[in-house]
Amino acid sequence: MHFGALIVVIFLSLAIADQLNQDREEKELAQEESIRSLKKSQELYTHSYEGLFQLDEAGRFSAANPACLKMLGASDLAQLQSKFTDFASMVLNDNDKLLDKLKLQENTTNLDVLCQRVDDEHIWINVNTRLSHNSFGQVENIEGSMIDVSVRKDNESRLRYLANYDQLTGLINRNAFQERLRKLIDY
Repeated sequence: MHFGALIVVIFLSLAIADQLNQDREEKELAQEESIRSLKKSQELYTHSYEGLFQLDEAGRFSAANPACLKMLGASDLAQLQSKFTDFASMVLNDNDKLLDKLKLQENTTNLDVLCQRVDDEHIWINVNTRLSHNSFGQVENIEGSMIDVSVRKDNESRLRYLANYDQLTGLINRNAFQERLRKLIDY
């Protein structure tokens, strides 16, 4: 009887050991898959042509990928943080309560803003942001992306000029004159 009990205990021990080994192998595979996924995400973040950034709840830069740093003329995150106290401080147009506007938008915010770079040059960027919430539903940070739209803005300006001014004389054309007259009359 003791011999039978001993055999049962041995088989149970072997079964438990086998189950533990299977669990350990599954955990290792899951961990390796997670590491691969994290590396892939890190590569996408690092090598993206689009500027990716993260702001804390006060609007200060807490992370920026190399494309974002290059676009804003910064060599590293510390230089960006030392030049601009928050995101709104680098925006030259429409920065009145910009952070509040970003926080009020539950979904993605899409804005064209004129920004000052670290080297004090100006650049037009298209900014897309979204709010990231913690487990309590409070705004934890603002995640965003940016692309340089300076060429597009220059082209739009040039088209507006061509639509309103005579190319030969540089004077306003008939359509622009009538539009201005209409505004003056309506005023």
